[in-house]
Amino acid sequence: MLSSNFFRKNVIRISSPIRAFSSSSIARADEYARSAEQKQRAQERELTKKNEQRKLSRRRALAREPADKSPYYHDIHTALRYLRASEVGRSPSEAVITVTSTLIAERGNAKLAGSVNFPKPMKDSKTLFFTTDESQAAAAKNAGVTLVGGPELIEQIKQGELDLSFDRAFATPEIASQLAPIARQLGPKGLMPSAKRGTVVEDIASTISEVSGSIPFRQKGENLSIAVGRANFTDREIMLNIIAASRAFREAIQTQKTKKKALLGHTTITSTHGPGILIDFK
Repeated sequence: MLSSNFFRKNVIRISSPIRAFSSSSIARADEYARSAEQKQRAQERELTKKNEQRKLSRRRALAREPADKSPYYHDIHTALRYLRASEVGRSPSEAVITVTSTLIAERGNAKLAGSVNFPKPMKDSKTLFFTTDESQAAAAKNAGVTLVGGPELIEQIKQGELDLSFDRAFATPEIASQLAPIARQLGPKGLMPSAKRGTVVEDIASTISEVSGSIPFRQKGENLSIAVGRANFTDREIMLNIIAASRAFREAIQTQKTKKKALLGHTTITSTHGPGILIDFK
């Protein structure tokens, strides 16, 4: 009769290889499953990438189509007539005219940004200019500076005789050091000229030209949008501002640091309370 020790020893001998075989099989099966899963993920990523490229190609093709082929297209003069009709009875400060361009770009491209120097500024600003240089004073007046003066202007401010409701102030270098006595009046209003802020200048005419109509823009989502006028601007004024905006948008694209530059798509013009109308922005 076989002893219990015999069975115990032989069972152990038989079961040990079975356990070893089972562990290695499970490990290989897990490895195969992981490999299959990774392969499937890679195929899905490749399919997604191809779909995105196809969509991008279709959008690029659509963007290259002339705007006047669309049923929503109007020339700018007609579009402005509709938009002004939408703003009847509202103040000019409410009725802002805006252009918005779609942007077709590769994923990962940096957001576009820049500024537009408008021929017709959105807001007429009041500018104060300190100088003792007669040629600079004359240039400032020709550039549309609101008030120009020297020591006599400083004295007026010191005595509290001048309403300081100005948007910005500049000074030429030779008079800048004389402005210290009125720093308390100018400083709190942000009107104290300083070299650090770029408001102590050698050439006032070019400075005023650079800052008077400059409006920043920045890409949001897939759009570039900027206000180009108000409903009480003339068609010519808005047209010139639109041309300036178009040039600025395209310049921002050309200076973009990327292999595949963005493409400017269709552009709509709208007002605060008006519809969006497709226009030719080229």
